[in-house]
Amino acid sequence: MIKAHIKRYSRTISDLERLLSQGADERIFLNNEGLTKYGTPLVRNSYLNRGSCTCSAARDGDVVLINNLLRSHKDSTDWIKLRRSLENELKIELGWDERHDFDLFFAPSGTDLVYYPLIFSQLLFPEKMIQNLITCIEEIGSGARLSSLGRFYANYNQFGESVAKGSDIIPDQKIQAHFFKARSEFGNIHNHADSIRKIVHEHPEDSIIINLVYGSKSGIEDDLGMIDEINENNVQWVVDICQFRHSREIFHDLISKGAMVMITGSKFYESSPFSGAMLVPKEISRKLLQVADFNSISGYSCIFSMYDVPQSLMKKVPFADRVNRSALLRWACALSSMRAFNQLDKIEVEEKTIHWRNKVLGLLEASDAMELMPHQELADNSIVSFRVFKDNQYLNQEELCSLYFSIIRGGYGNECEFDYVTIGQPVNYGEKAFLRLAIGAKTIRQFVVQDEAEFATDEKIISILEQKIAELETGRTCRASAY
Repeated sequence: MIKAHIKRYSRTISDLERLLSQGADERIFLNNEGLTKYGTPLVRNSYLNRGSCTCSAARDGDVVLINNLLRSHKDSTDWIKLRRSLENELKIELGWDERHDFDLFFAPSGTDLVYYPLIFSQLLFPEKMIQNLITCIEEIGSGARLSSLGRFYANYNQFGESVAKGSDIIPDQKIQAHFFKARSEFGNIHNHADSIRKIVHEHPEDSIIINLVYGSKSGIEDDLGMIDEINENNVQWVVDICQFRHSREIFHDLISKGAMVMITGSKFYESSPFSGAMLVPKEISRKLLQVADFNSISGYSCIFSMYDVPQSLMKKVPFADRVNRSALLRWACALSSMRAFNQLDKIEVEEKTIHWRNKVLGLLEASDAMELMPHQELADNSIVSFRVFKDNQYLNQEELCSLYFSIIRGGYGNECEFDYVTIGQPVNYGEKAFLRLAIGAKTIRQFVVQDEAEFATDEKIISILEQKIAELETGRTCRASAY
């Protein structure tokens, strides 16, 4: 148990920060310090991002882009046009073509995307019980435990309205959730293929949704081969690629197999939180268009806007005619980052990413206070996960919580070329937990443009981590904000 010694203060929050704190749930509401529950602001310039989670801030280029859009978009018609433009641009960046045809369904966050397969099941198989299978449950958004059951996972929706967290969105929707942990108590990565096959075999009359993760918070990648192996008509496949650290070829392959794909713009592409979208194969959209009555999903009008769904479905869904300006601005920033990243040479990107990873692995292996998690070779190259060791024991979730907040408070400008650094928030498995260091699109682009070879900045980050671990006081209650 730890007590975090954090000096509290208030500051003036700008109109831009207030705007970016809207259009999603309370996770991005700002306190008197102008910080979200993650302990980070929504606008910041002099900082380094080494987190694989949603804690990025809008920087100089993002602020210029946002201000230009605010000046040029005056009324709802302008924002609706921007929404259509962003949808088309995102499809281009994702490699849409006639052979890999899909529609985009938007959501205020990645956690809200979990609702879409439930909606599709309600519309296409209204009489069937839903079996909802979710892998890597501790390494995806914490709200997924509730959203996967068709319940409100937060206290507020994207419209700023309060909702009853934990209550059913559609009271009579029959959903049974099956949660699979990513790691064992020793940190080893699980393979749940046999358990998934067993559930599919046991429920031939039900509507089954199988949610796989391809790139979790620590970079875990489920076996996508199951999609080819389990070829049942009552199964919907959903692949969570919300970390968004993969190539267009992965999306093409999954779409061609009829799988839906979840993405966000606020993790790898480092837009401020939140922004979610789901790639839905055109064949599923065609089936939805054939449904005459959409009133059975009216409860989801508390979650989605009509502008979250493809234009072909806008007049069919019982959702509000309300444009989420904040979400559109966040997607505009993500797309700007995506375009710049996609212009880079793929070989150079891979080389710099591997060089960074090897550098960080070496630094962590040489540390007396940090220890690499098992199965690093099975994780994405842009994420490194590690445990922290102090006073002859590993730090637990609460202790890592305090360490995390002490690190992101910043104040490094006198000794470093940056004032702040963000890292991946603690992830628990059983009673144990670990931290993460990760690089996103903007960081990798900087490595490539500057032809980075030494990664001296990451040496400084590891040094900061070791210093903060040494300063950490154990044995008392953590007073830092929960994340």
